[in-house]
Amino acid sequence: MMNGQKVSKLVVLVVNAATSPATGRDQSASVPGLIDTLTTAATVPLDNYSFDTVELLGKTMGEFNTDARLVEGCNRLSAGRGEQCALKLPAPHKVDLYPIQVTFEYIASPEERNWFKNLPTTFELPRETIDKLRAVGRRLLSEDPQFQNLMKVLSGCLAGGGRAC
Repeated sequence: MMNGQKVSKLVVLVVNAATSPATGRDQSASVPGLIDTLTTAATVPLDNYSFDTVELLGKTMGEFNTDARLVEGCNRLSAGRGEQCALKLPAPHKVDLYPIQVTFEYIASPEERNWFKNLPTTFELPRETIDKLRAVGRRLLSEDPQFQNLMKVLSGCLAGGGRAC
């Protein structure tokens, strides 16, 4: 779809609602138990995987856009030598990437961050807790710099009479 010029903006929204309830494991010299070890072994790689995936996507999109600029440059240079020298290579369509991340880690207030990170991981939460989760999710999304950039670009598209964006 990118090469077919049907995609100009790629938005990747990563939501990390992982919790990390406070434990007393760092309060004693005893060796952590099996449950603590398994929990840590399961959650740390997931956090790293999400980060690495976004980084890899950004690098890949950067290479894709660099290739598009290089092909465009080659076409300009060859055309500048005359019509008989023009290469007319098909250039990949440039795509703008907006990696947006929403995570409890971005909550500025340590008290509020700790409250959310200590929520139980159950399939049923009180209505008040769900309302707080939705509100903090909206707030974190609106505070994300990439989301703000996307909204500016899209509002410019709308202000421009719906030009192709």
